[in-house]
Amino acid sequence: MTAPAGAVFGTIGALAAFPLRLAAREVERQHGQLRRGVTRRTTHVVCGRTLLAKAGLSRNGDAEIERRVAAERAAGHKLLSENGFLRLLGLMKTPEASSLSRQSLIDQSRLSGVELDLLSLFDAFEHDAEPYSFRDLILARKYAGLVAGGATWGAIARSVHRSGPVASLTAKSLNVGSQ
Repeated sequence: MTAPAGAVFGTIGALAAFPLRLAAREVERQHGQLRRGVTRRTTHVVCGRTLLAKAGLSRNGDAEIERRVAAERAAGHKLLSENGFLRLLGLMKTPEASSLSRQSLIDQSRLSGVELDLLSLFDAFEHDAEPYSFRDLILARKYAGLVAGGATWGAIARSVHRSGPVASLTAKSLNVGSQ
């Protein structure tokens, strides 16, 4: 899979995988543009995982991310997670075949649509968008249990990134209380 030629990518937050200049070089090689921030020409918005880490340090961080994501969606931008961006550029392998729709994952896990979208946007699942896999369903059920216990989507996503690869989380428990 390659990035659409002529696409203009904007980033919100720094990328955790590698420096922005390396990502920009790869996007330009594929005849696109990558910029820090969002402009009128932006077609795709990449949410870097460091945005999530910084949001955990402020009182209204998660609410600010929710507001920003809603504003970008309303502006008609296609939102990408960091892993989704890497997959689009062909720099990361796509996970195993999957068949669950977004609505099916919501129905079976009891996560809200907003929580599912935000957790997907910050790479808390193997797949960054539908179709989702059975592993994603197992994770969604775990996350729904944590939300029912009072955890926020942001605390869950931060905990996921402290715990290692997402694929290994189906066998682990998450500790969302420690920052």
